[in-house]
Amino acid sequence: MNRFEKFCFKNESKGIKNLMLFIAVCNIFVFIVSAMFPETRLISRLMFDFNMLMEGQVWRLITFIFIPPTTNILFLLLTCYFYYWIGKTLENEWGKLKFNIFYLTGMLATIIFCVLTRSAGTAFYLNLSLFFAYATLYPEQRILLMLFIPVKVKYAALVMAAVFFVIPLFEFTVFPMNLLPLAAILNYFLFFWDKIRGLLRNQTVYGRKRADFKSAVRQSRTRPGYEGHVHKCAECELTDTQDPDMEFRYCSMCAHYECYCSHHIFTHEHVKGD
Repeated sequence: MNRFEKFCFKNESKGIKNLMLFIAVCNIFVFIVSAMFPETRLISRLMFDFNMLMEGQVWRLITFIFIPPTTNILFLLLTCYFYYWIGKTLENEWGKLKFNIFYLTGMLATIIFCVLTRSAGTAFYLNLSLFFAYATLYPEQRILLMLFIPVKVKYAALVMAAVFFVIPLFEFTVFPMNLLPLAAILNYFLFFWDKIRGLLRNQTVYGRKRADFKSAVRQSRTRPGYEGHVHKCAECELTDTQDPDMEFRYCSMCAHYECYCSHHIFTHEHVKGD
């Protein structure tokens, strides 16, 4: 447990409980009021607008997260429930204060970006960061895509990242607004940087070992006595051409990844490097 997690644990009582429930209810409330009383122009009064901020309407720094993401009531209810469910899961996993800080960090990053670029703000990417956090913590969980197609959450997250984050980066005609997705998920990178760095390190090590393994296999085919076989046991010199049913393995603890048959893979002495 690092210092930040210790701080959150010690000050757990200071967090807002059921934050995403509150945000979801506000989204639905704004939708209903706007539909019933369109003359109030409620959504336009709540949305993030830099010019209006400069005129003193500071509430827009917060109220933009209450704007419904759609005009379809059914889709709105499903979206609000989905993000409430994810938010509640993250809150139970982290504690309410840590989850509050996660959401607030993404919110502040969105606000700063929109103020600096004088552009409109949206909570869409901010809420999407919750989904990426959930997918990182529970990658093997399944969700129902389109309400009936089961798919692992890690695959859904990869597709959504490509559609909503990677592709917009190449839309140079709307620069710098195409960078908003990156600013909005800054909270994700801050909270999961250690995990991302560890994953990248593991992939680098795996790639290096795979390259070493392939090099060792190629070298084995140039050694004296090579007769066209693919595998040859370094202990008993049995080859796959002599016994096609024998299983062969390569030992990663031996120098040059020596090959052994199933009889000697666990009993041989590891070959040391030069």
